[in-house]
Amino acid sequence: MLVTGSTVEEGLDWGLDPTAAGAGGAGHAAGASAAGRVTTRCLSSMLFLRGRGAATADASVFADPRLFPRWAPQPLTVAYSPAPFNRGEMAATLLSNCQTPCPPVGRMLARAYQMHAAGAYAHQYAEHGVGRAEFEEAFARVEDVLAAYRAL
Repeated sequence: MLVTGSTVEEGLDWGLDPTAAGAGGAGHAAGASAAGRVTTRCLSSMLFLRGRGAATADASVFADPRLFPRWAPQPLTVAYSPAPFNRGEMAATLLSNCQTPCPPVGRMLARAYQMHAAGAYAHQYAEHGVGRAEFEEAFARVEDVLAAYRAL
């Protein structure tokens, strides 16, 4: 999911090799790669491994330098525990601060602009002291954050 930018398991290409050309190389930003797959870049990630063999599991695929900007000081941290999780033999959880949310946040921002331009709910916000200036400031902040993540 990290390599493809997918947020759900359905339709995920489990055969994707992150070391293959076009699978998440440094030349790609969030968007379509040469192979038509979505790629993503991360600021940092933390991998939690639990269960039998967690201490010896190979997590190198998550540490691929092409997934992170060159300036990231410690892009991946791995924590492990031999304790089982929910009757499963092994479990892994990846927390990642990455570009995956950029498309949905961009769509949300575009919709918010449309609603604001149409004056949707403006009278209700005005009743609570929220005016045009506050909306413009909020839009600018979201645009700045979105631009920073897209520039990874």
